[in-house]
Amino acid sequence: MKNALLLSAAVFAVIALAAASVSAGVAMGSGPPGQLGIVPQGPHAPAPGAAQFAPVPGPAPAAAPQTPAPPPVDPVTQLSHDQKEWYYKIRDLAFTSLSSSSMDDFRAGEQKLLAIKEPIALEPMALALYTSNTRWRSSFLQAVAQYARSGVSPANKLAVVYLEDIAVKDDSSVLRSKARALLLAKDTPRETSRIKYQLAYSKDNGARDRAAGLLADLKDQTSLANLVDALTTESSTLNGYWVDTRNVQLDMRPAVAQLQSMLVVQEGATASGVGGGTGTGAGGSTSTVGQALGNIQLPTVHVTQTRTTVSAPGGYSITPDIEQKTITHPEVLSALKSLTGQDFGYDKAAWMNWITSGHGDRNTKGQSNPNWGSFNK
Repeated sequence: MKNALLLSAAVFAVIALAAASVSAGVAMGSGPPGQLGIVPQGPHAPAPGAAQFAPVPGPAPAAAPQTPAPPPVDPVTQLSHDQKEWYYKIRDLAFTSLSSSSMDDFRAGEQKLLAIKEPIALEPMALALYTSNTRWRSSFLQAVAQYARSGVSPANKLAVVYLEDIAVKDDSSVLRSKARALLLAKDTPRETSRIKYQLAYSKDNGARDRAAGLLADLKDQTSLANLVDALTTESSTLNGYWVDTRNVQLDMRPAVAQLQSMLVVQEGATASGVGGGTGTGAGGSTSTVGQALGNIQLPTVHVTQTRTTVSAPGGYSITPDIEQKTITHPEVLSALKSLTGQDFGYDKAAWMNWITSGHGDRNTKGQSNPNWGSFNK
């Protein structure tokens, strides 16, 4: 009886130690890498078995105080007192004559607009007229062309910025073509910093391509490095998520041996041979056969087996499956070939080696004007 109690205690001790060691191994990450249950999921699909394998959540952390986003700044409030007067005057003109269904009234209003030549009125004019109204934008384009050719700085440079934005980004192909023609005119100042900005930072493929083509048409050698940078862009696409689940199960079958005992077994043996006996065998030989019986003792061991399954949840992890792609831009390459007469394809290193070897203009920043201020944004 005493031996049986000791054996039972030993069994439970082995089970407890095995379970503790498995739990500790999972907690420290000593097990095999998580390769079980790797299944691609949709971007918003719940992880399979997430509720089953997720660790027990603790108390929810205190939510961080949300800082409300500042309200958008009305650009009109940033105008000076004199500029505001011009803004309200031009806006009244827009809502009266420039909105008239009569073409005579519209043309009369447009002539009043074109009669405004004060440099201080250009920025208020843009705020009042450059809206979703295509007729107003068309009238504004004509006024901007006058400012660009006026020779009055910095209004003429600011007018070029407006023309570049219209030529690259405007929704109307007609207005884009007119602005492009005005920029290519000989009496328009050559200032391309705004086009380079659109080439580098525009998220619209069409706007970037138009910027590259315009730089080529303007024969701007200072834009070579900018064009090389825009030859290719990187794109990231989220294909889904990989869910890696871990559930470790240990099947323990501990064997406990009792004291050895002896078992008496009766065994028989048979002997045979070839010799010169009286019996005649095959080939004329003689054979003898003998049998013997006896008792032998065999040692035996009594084994007790206990089956126990220990589960050690390892939780789960979610990894986004992001595909990186390199996108080439043929319009940018065409602009580079037009400006240089060379063709290195989309090999940026080869282009830069050619540029820095004394070919083209190394001025990669283009021209700048300190009087632009907030205009070049």
